Amino acid sequence: MLAAVLLVGLSLAGGEPAAAQVPALAFYRYEAERPLAPERALVEETDAYSRYHLRYQSVSGQTVTAILQVPKGDGPFPAVMVQHGWGASKTVDYVDMPARLLAGQGYVTLAIDAANHGERAGEGLPNDLFNLASVESRRAFVQTVIDLRRGVDYLQSLPEVAGDRIGYLGFSMGAIIGAVFCGVEERVRCSTLVVGGGNLRARFNEGDPEVIAENEAIVEPCRYVGMIAPRPVLFINGKRDDVIGRESAEALQNAAREPKRIVWYDSGHYDLPIAETLQELGAFFAADLNSP
Repeated sequence: MLAAVLLVGLSLAGGEPAAAQVPALAFYRYEAERPLAPERALVEETDAYSRYHLRYQSVSGQTVTAILQVPKGDGPFPAVMVQHGWGASKTVDYVDMPARLLAGQGYVTLAIDAANHGERAGEGLPNDLFNLASVESRRAFVQTVIDLRRGVDYLQSLPEVAGDRIGYLGFSMGAIIGAVFCGVEERVRCSTLVVGGGNLRARFNEGDPEVIAENEAIVEPCRYVGMIAPRPVLFINGKRDDVIGRESAEALQNAAREPKRIVWYDSGHYDLPIAETLQELGAFFAADLNSP
């Protein structure tokens, strides 16, 4: 099975510079012409931005649920996609806070529910999307990457958005997924991966060896993060993180190519210094998204 996966990926990825290193690229392709059929409802109005509940169509019959925030004033504005971690949703506090802050600073922000999370959760559906022993987890991982690519399609359809100035901010599982998403999605101009890591096999090595090997070939973020270059990427990690250990974080950082910036805080997974992290994020996005 794995050999077939690799051959399919290579045959469909011809001409792409990193295809030989990332033979599973075919899993992340989709029909860009597929109708988005967006449904947008205003849920909050502030002096700085309008907040909407959004639904749009992805692949495999999936409807993506999201929060969209559009600044007041004359656009088009740069945009930042903000992605939650394992077991959370688009409205979790560590997503909502930076999304609102960025919206207030003149960025359109889009935060989606990952597959099997938030409004998309369902009984029996796995939410540990990086579990290499589970084919269903891998399918949900791939689904979420394509859902994010469809989110770029949606943002670029909006007159309020400068379509060539889109960034990404992912936390934990959102950083792991983001390393793949930003690698395969060239329209993302810069990426911030917070408390993410790679070398997933070191965490999930119990199960059918063939299934684990096949899933690793498709979703391991270290295989994709190098494709982000020459677009800049910012890594933020905690030195005392017992969820994403230092070896895992460094594996992802080392697999990335320049230009990259690596920031370590003396913190764990859940207690990054808020003020310093927000300042780092703000400076990074301002440098890369606020100019044509």
